[in-house]
Amino acid sequence: MELFNNDKLIKTFAVLRKLFPSDSVNEQNLRAKDRKLISEGKLGEPVPHKIAYDNGRLIRDEILSVCAIFYQDKNVDPDDIKLISDAGFDVILCDSKGEFGEMLINECEKHGIALLGTDERVPHTKGYEKALEAGPDYFKGYRYSPCKIGDRGTDEPDVSKYELLERFRALYQSALPEKFLFYNLFPDGAGKKRTGAKNYHEYVEEYAKKVNTDYISLDVYPFFSFTAINRVMFSITLNTYETVGDVCRRYGRDYWIYIQTQKNWFSTLYGHTTYEQIIWQMYSALAYGARSIIHVSYSPVWGNLAIAMIDKDGNLTEQYLYSKRANEQFQKLCPVLSRYKSLGVLPTKSDKKNPQFALAQYRQKKASERRGFKGIDLVKEIRSDSSALAGYFKHENDGSYGVMIVNCKDFYDPTASQRAKIDFAKRVNVKVYQKGELVKKAEGIQSLCLRLDSCEGVFVTIEESK
Repeated sequence: MELFNNDKLIKTFAVLRKLFPSDSVNEQNLRAKDRKLISEGKLGEPVPHKIAYDNGRLIRDEILSVCAIFYQDKNVDPDDIKLISDAGFDVILCDSKGEFGEMLINECEKHGIALLGTDERVPHTKGYEKALEAGPDYFKGYRYSPCKIGDRGTDEPDVSKYELLERFRALYQSALPEKFLFYNLFPDGAGKKRTGAKNYHEYVEEYAKKVNTDYISLDVYPFFSFTAINRVMFSITLNTYETVGDVCRRYGRDYWIYIQTQKNWFSTLYGHTTYEQIIWQMYSALAYGARSIIHVSYSPVWGNLAIAMIDKDGNLTEQYLYSKRANEQFQKLCPVLSRYKSLGVLPTKSDKKNPQFALAQYRQKKASERRGFKGIDLVKEIRSDSSALAGYFKHENDGSYGVMIVNCKDFYDPTASQRAKIDFAKRVNVKVYQKGELVKKAEGIQSLCLRLDSCEGVFVTIEESK
């Protein structure tokens, strides 16, 4: 498509990058060090991940880490599937037809990865009417395998398609009851013309009303190759997180989300995410209650200049290491976090603000006020040096609480740590999880001080002292 490889847009964005640079502090030196590790074969130890399938069914007891490949890339071979497994991913989302699909299925079974693929029997963009006319017979010849847990359906539909998608979902589930059918929605900012709704809230709410999937998925990518529009883009991103999180809570749906890992797609519009920017997206999505984090992507898509975890020649890039490091924390934290249900998100109180994030925080505060969310009774106040978000949770069984505090001080400085302090209304017992690991226990306290590294999230479990 012209949008993916538009010379005029590429030149325009090059000028904007000079006027509004988006490189992080010391970024090129840090990238060079990681490329050197790759060239020396020093990829680190494999990240243990769970087996997320059981005889063709997706196991969703814990929060999932998903690696998107999207298309049949000639550079993706069995070694790449092992690399994806070593990086700690639970699921691969990819086209799984033909010989490429045979390879994927064999290698996913070998390495214990669930495959959310595509079958000739499942329409992706067109053909839903034909399937409905055929009825259950349409799925004759469907390819079963232990690791293949479902199929990708349509991507970014407008509201006029919802009833058709629900009819197909019902047919699919009647024929393949153990399988997972995957639809994905637009983020905020797509506009009325593309969504067919008067605003983003209506777009997501109508989906929840009309399409009976037990999850809602979307993709939103906040990091552009120039910073002139950051204030608006972070606001759009947070409104997307908040809107989908709110609808998922009210309708009892799981929250799935794609995050931005690659660079230079859409004619270089999107920037090259650093490790810090990747973990900020991961922790922020988790703070809003995400149950699946989908990395975009392993192989480059949407433009000849795109660079992902591998480049267009199939060589590993530092993005692979960044995603792997993120998953090291993710896989350690998720057995704990998975037991907690999202209640809502509030900005912390702070005297200083990240100016690029101020509008996003203000809109988040107003959104929480509109739905009457004020946090939890055990937490009197959370204060931080600079901008931060606090996601509130309640344990699904024992009634205890949790808070995920995410550092939003500066997305372009890997040294932008800050302090945060939680004041409690009563004496409480806490456990603190940082970088996925339990780093502190305390009993009978009324305040807790934390130091958050750049862009990271820290999860604190809270129960009233007896």
